[in-house]
Amino acid sequence: MCLLKTHVDVLEDFNNEFIETLLAIAERHKFLIMEDRKFADIGNTVSLQCGKGLYEIARWADVHLL
Repeated sequence: MCLLKTHVDVLEDFNNEFIETLLAIAERHKFLIMEDRKFADIGNTVSLQCGKGLYEIARWADVHLL
C-alpha cells in the first residue's frame, strides 16, 4: 500500500488520538495519507476548512483535494 484515502468527516468519534495513531502507523509502514474531502468555496474559506476547524486536515494529510 502506498496511500490511504480517508473520509474523516464521516467518523462519529473523530479525535486527535485517532490522527496521532494514524500518523504513527503511516510512518511505520511508509504510506501517505490522503483526505478525500471536496473543498468548493472561495479561497479563504477553503484555506480555513483545510487548516483550521475540527479536522485540521493540512496538519496530518499528505494529500488533500482542493
